[in-house]
Amino acid sequence: MIVKKFIFPAVTLLAMVGLIVGGCAPKATPTPTPQPTIPPTATEAPPTATPVPSTPTPIPTKPAPKAEKVTLVYMAPGDAARAEIIQHDIELFEKENPNIKIEAQIVPYQEYNSKLMAAISAGTPPDIAHFYPPHFPIMVAQGLIMPVDDWASQWEYKDDVFPVAWEFVTLDGHIYTLPDMIQIDWMYYRADWFKEDGLEPPETWEEFVELAKHFTGEGRWGFGFTGATGAAGKYSMAMIMGGGGKWVDEEGKAALNTPGGIKGFTEYINLCRVHEVCPDSAPANGFKENLALFAAGKIAMFFHNPGSLVQVRRAAGEEAVGVWPIITLKGPTSNFGVGGEVIFKGCKDPEAAWKFIAFRASPEVQKYWYEKAGVLPTLKSLYNEPPLKDDPAISIVPTIVNSFVFPEVPLILANWLPVKTEPPSIVQKALVGEISPEEAVNQINAIVEKVLAQAKE
Repeated sequence: MIVKKFIFPAVTLLAMVGLIVGGCAPKATPTPTPQPTIPPTATEAPPTATPVPSTPTPIPTKPAPKAEKVTLVYMAPGDAARAEIIQHDIELFEKENPNIKIEAQIVPYQEYNSKLMAAISAGTPPDIAHFYPPHFPIMVAQGLIMPVDDWASQWEYKDDVFPVAWEFVTLDGHIYTLPDMIQIDWMYYRADWFKEDGLEPPETWEEFVELAKHFTGEGRWGFGFTGATGAAGKYSMAMIMGGGGKWVDEEGKAALNTPGGIKGFTEYINLCRVHEVCPDSAPANGFKENLALFAAGKIAMFFHNPGSLVQVRRAAGEEAVGVWPIITLKGPTSNFGVGGEVIFKGCKDPEAAWKFIAFRASPEVQKYWYEKAGVLPTLKSLYNEPPLKDDPAISIVPTIVNSFVFPEVPLILANWLPVKTEPPSIVQKALVGEISPEEAVNQINAIVEKVLAQAKE
């Protein structure tokens, strides 16, 4: 069932948008490269031509100066549990690097973007910050963060990273961070129901629809459609892309509304409006509602991501939970993103900052994050070692990563936040029949066109 890895079409990167926000970044500086340690120059005068005494006189030496300690501000999103993990990382890092102190600023998830943007606008950005995929092109376009090409090319684990992960931290020919976590989507299914009926998970869209119909009836539905929250737009985008739509075509124009893209989204909406395999509450349902239905034995399948695996197993029972790639007209398909830490221009010590982001991306730390928070690593080798290889759910991750994946936002220098915030309401209108699926795709495509036009101004 594994399909060939998707190769993104080459597109011309657009001109960078706008001026640097609030003047927070100083003049662009070249990417720093580690410099060899130069021994201090001797201060004694050269010896004169005098007789050498029989007992050599010791030359006085000065003690080597202690390396100056630097404090770097690191901003990251998180709750209390995530803050504990981050603090654990910092303690280990500072123990290995006693001359570097990391001052952590952990911001609640809902406030992270506004707090980070406020610091940038005030001209006081952190030295290092965690980034979300939608923010990455904006920060590059506005010249806020430093490329790390030279360091990344010498990083000892660079060949162990999923190749597609490197693509998602590279813009305009430069690498801006080390990818240290993967973000994908997948499908949960009631493994106990499938086993009881002697059925296997779907490999084609037609099989997916037939399974949804099979499990619909007698108070149950085959599929829990996500009609609310930002995920409504994300999963719809998977259907558009899986049908043949593209963020942009070879000419750099918005191309979601191709015949295939429209067909893919239409088939998705038809699950509810034609095949009637979704609960009546679908337009208002997000993850919380679908999880409750899944655990109560009301729906057979729904979409979410690996970050909820522990929660779903706890709610429904481990034996009841199976995971599988999201199936579209093209086959297995997933939104794909990576997370990482970026260095802001104006950082007090870029080399020290690089040491921290390299530490965060190391195998030991990525493994720790999986164990404590279920965060998926970017290093291929970790999937062949315990504890990841011992979990049958996690074994599906490399299959998804190596199938058809598309970026959460286009890898083009522009402000793509409207593409995240505006489509969900459009999807809802199509789901309740206020607009046709074709009109919905055209409206979403228009959002992309508007962002591209603004980027050219």
